[in-house]
Amino acid sequence: MAFGLDIVITGEGQGGNSAGLIYHTVRICGMAHVLKRLFNSRKRFGRTLLVCGWVMVGLTGFAGKGATEGQRTVAKAKPFLRNLTAVGRLAPSGHLHLALGLPVRNRAALDQLIADLYDPASLRFRQFLTPEQFAEQFGPTEQDYHAVIDFVQKQGLIVGARHSNRMVVEVEGTVGAIESMLHTTLAVYQHPTEHRTFHAPAIDVTIPPSVPVQDIQGLDNYALPRPMSLRHAAVVGGRAIPQFGSAPNGGYRGNDFRAAYAPNVRLTGSGQVVGLLEFEGYYTNDIALYEQDAGLRNVPLQNVLLDHASGIAGTNNPEVALDIEMAISMAPGLSKVMVYEAEFPDSALSRMATDNVAKQISSSWSFPIDSTTDQIFSEFAAQGQAMFEASGDDDAYYAEIPTPSDDPRLTIVGGTTLTTSGPGGGW
Repeated sequence: MAFGLDIVITGEGQGGNSAGLIYHTVRICGMAHVLKRLFNSRKRFGRTLLVCGWVMVGLTGFAGKGATEGQRTVAKAKPFLRNLTAVGRLAPSGHLHLALGLPVRNRAALDQLIADLYDPASLRFRQFLTPEQFAEQFGPTEQDYHAVIDFVQKQGLIVGARHSNRMVVEVEGTVGAIESMLHTTLAVYQHPTEHRTFHAPAIDVTIPPSVPVQDIQGLDNYALPRPMSLRHAAVVGGRAIPQFGSAPNGGYRGNDFRAAYAPNVRLTGSGQVVGLLEFEGYYTNDIALYEQDAGLRNVPLQNVLLDHASGIAGTNNPEVALDIEMAISMAPGLSKVMVYEAEFPDSALSRMATDNVAKQISSSWSFPIDSTTDQIFSEFAAQGQAMFEASGDDDAYYAEIPTPSDDPRLTIVGGTTLTTSGPGGGW
C-alpha cells in the first residue's frame, strides 16, 4: 500500500462502506528503507528478482482471421489456454480501449546511465534527467510515434491521450475495427479459476512490420489488477485483539505509525509530493474524516483520471483509502497526494513519469506488466523517482511471484506484524 504498507482490516469501515474510519488491528510492512526517501534522504533503489512480461492472453481453438503474409506478431496466442472452449465472442459493435506500447531507443545506454546515476563514484551520480531529456535521448522517435498514430487512425480507431515520452498511445474503437486491424478474433471464455468470463485474442495478434508497437494492453482481461492480499486478520474467540494503538479498541491510526517506525524524526515530508497508483476510486469524505479524527493536517488530494476512469468508489475502495491515509499518516507535511487512477497500468505509470511531480510513487496492487511497463520503471530511475511496491500478506514467495513485485527497478516492502508498547509508543 502507500509506501509499502500492507493493511489488514479487522472490522467494518464507515462512510459508504469504505475505509475512512477503520481503526482496527493492521499489519504493517518494514519501513526503514522507505523512510530514507520519504524524509528527504538519499535516493536509493532496492533490488528484487526477475522481470516478467505481461500475459497477453490469446487462445486457439476458435475460428478467426488468419495472419496476413508479411505481418509481424505482437502477441502470440497462449498455448496453456488451448484446451479452453470459447463460449462466444465480443460483439463487433462493442467498444474497447487499448494502450499501445512502443520500444525505447538506446536501451544499453539507458541501463548504463541508470547504473551511473546510483554509483557514488560516478561523475553522473544523481544527475537525473528531466522528462524532456529522457524523451530526447531514449524515447521512441517522433516519426515512429506518428507512424503508430497514423496506422490506428487509418483503421478507424480514435486516438486518445498522447504521452510526451512517446512510449504509450491510448486508442479506442469498435471490436470489429480492432479485430480487423490486428488480424485476430476476440473470443470470450469462462475463467478457469474465477467466477467470471474473460475475453482474449483467439489467434496471434499481428500488425505490419513498419508499425513499431511492442505491447498492447486491453486486448484481454484474463488477469486484472488486484489489491496485494488485503485480507481480514484472524479473530481469536470472536474478539479482535487490542494492539495498543491510540484508536478505539487499540487499533492504530495517524501518528501511531510515525511513533513506531520513525521515532524522534522531525522531518515530515514537507514540500514533497507522493503519487499513488490506483485502479479504483475512493470517497473523499473518508479521507477528511480520518484526518480529523486522527488529528492530522488536511493534505490536498489531486486525482488524475486516465483511460476513462470514473473516480467512483467500488468494492476495492478501502485499498485506495488506506493508501492515502497511510501516506498522510507517515508524512503529514506533504504538499499533496496525487492519486492516479487508470484501467491500464502503462497509462498511469507513463503519466506519472511524464508529470515527474511525485518523486515517491507507491502501489499496493498486483497488476500485469509488459516490456513497456519495465521501460517506464527505467524512466523513473533515470529521473530520480522511486517506486515502492507492497509484497503482500502471503509471507514468503513459494511459487510464482505476483507482478510487478519481481521487477529490479522497484523497492519491494513487506513482512512485519506491528505490536507497540502503547499509544504513541515504539514497536
